[in-house]
Amino acid sequence: MSRINRRDLLRSTAGVAATLALSACAAPAPSAPAQSAKAGQPTQAPAAETPKKGGTLVVGLEAEPGTLDNTVGTGYHTSIIQRLLYESLVGFDLTSSADVLPIKPVLAESWQISPDGKVYTFKIRQGVKFHDGTQLDAAAIKWNFERASDPNHPMYFDKGRGTSAQIFSLIDKMEAPDAATFVITLKDPRSYFLALFDKVPMYVGSPTAIQKYGNDDFGNHPVGSGPFRFVSRDSGSKITLERNPDYWGTPVYLDGIVFRGIADPTPRVVALQTGEVDFINDVAPDQIDALRGNSDMVVSQASIPHTWLINLNQRDKPFSDLRVRQAASLAINRDALTKDILKNTALSATQLEGPGGVAHDDSLPGWPYDPNKAKQLLADAGYPSGFDTVFALPTAGSGMLDAVRIAEYLQKNWADVGIRVSLETQEWTSYVPYFFKGIPPDKGMYAMANVTGDGQDMEKLNSKTFEPPNGFNVGWYQNDQVEQLLVQARTTADPAASAKVYQQIEKILNDDVARIYVLHSEQPKAFNKKVHGFVNPHSWAYTFTNVWLSA
Repeated sequence: MSRINRRDLLRSTAGVAATLALSACAAPAPSAPAQSAKAGQPTQAPAAETPKKGGTLVVGLEAEPGTLDNTVGTGYHTSIIQRLLYESLVGFDLTSSADVLPIKPVLAESWQISPDGKVYTFKIRQGVKFHDGTQLDAAAIKWNFERASDPNHPMYFDKGRGTSAQIFSLIDKMEAPDAATFVITLKDPRSYFLALFDKVPMYVGSPTAIQKYGNDDFGNHPVGSGPFRFVSRDSGSKITLERNPDYWGTPVYLDGIVFRGIADPTPRVVALQTGEVDFINDVAPDQIDALRGNSDMVVSQASIPHTWLINLNQRDKPFSDLRVRQAASLAINRDALTKDILKNTALSATQLEGPGGVAHDDSLPGWPYDPNKAKQLLADAGYPSGFDTVFALPTAGSGMLDAVRIAEYLQKNWADVGIRVSLETQEWTSYVPYFFKGIPPDKGMYAMANVTGDGQDMEKLNSKTFEPPNGFNVGWYQNDQVEQLLVQARTTADPAASAKVYQQIEKILNDDVARIYVLHSEQPKAFNKKVHGFVNPHSWAYTFTNVWLSA
């Protein structure tokens, strides 16, 4: 099996399951309207031109990147850089325009899955070298995975424990019988397991470099096997990569890429318009029209399995009361938020899975806007005058869109029904470790962007197994029926039947108000028209391996 997509993944293992008010900047007067790239389609160069090697792409990210260590996930904006430096056994093909992205071989040329769905045997690609010239083989892969999971490993590094534990807690043992063979045995079947290799803790770094720099400093000197290699980092300013001349795969066109963290959406757009950067992600809604009116720009949106959601503290009052959770959800005018505030760059959310996710159910209505019903529920729950609570969220980063502005809008909605919410904001890199500790008794809500669509998110957010410090169930949600259905879903061979089980779970989560679902992002990006070959995939992630620059 060399190449599969998510739906194929459901079929690949017999006996197992079907597989996370800004003002517009003035633009120069255009001579023609901007190009508009359709979701999943590459930007096209003129017919007479062919891709050219050379040039440096400058990218404006939505937040300052975190550590570049291969085991630590500090946000999806950081992982855009990590996936250019490192590789894993398999990964999603981000250059594909398919509605459902295929999984492609990377460091593994091929793999086999045992009939019981528990043993994965990978044939490792030979001749691959890390950027420091050392050999990448099965032993190096095992060494990396144990570094992220085994406290007895000499270089054990637990800073990425939330994501690492989510993955490695599923594994019974890992073996490297020879340089070209790597075997993983799971504790029980997980039909979505291959999709997990696209997560940061599954990227492979040079053991030699990790030992040389140590755990605390390797993230400042990352060494992988990817198509780009690390050059330098000026903290708070930029990260520079260059083409890997010894890359085993198809060489990239670009000489290099410079990444700049620009957390404020308005300066990020200004940087694009003035030519300081060539590409930006997470375009602020109020800037979309200005960019579309600029003939030097391309604006692209893509529907992705992404949900902006709010985790609720279900262990402590007031959100331990179902009526309060219902009221908090009924208080939100999602349609006005997506239309008036986000300028149709997002969709109102009715459930955990966004469009394209295996569990998404078009028939599930979600919670409507009904402030009067919300007030009545609060009174029934013993809060006729409302209550005070704290909502913690990041200022920007990793699929959070314009997090603070969205939160301020929600704050007004809640105030209308008597829920008085104080916003507690942190920079993204500080918020991540704070988040994985779980919601404490003195807090009510934590913001999150869920950006997967393979069934794994259903488990990581809703199973007791993934309560802090082991994962994403930071609101301490528990439901025995959901636990049973999660097992049933991942051990059901027929994909259609498995999807139906996941949809049953979605309905229970909706009835329980397990969390508040706010919106599904369409991930707007913008870039200079000199940027060619970029594909805006139906995914939270994206890559620059196909990109080239014209004069």
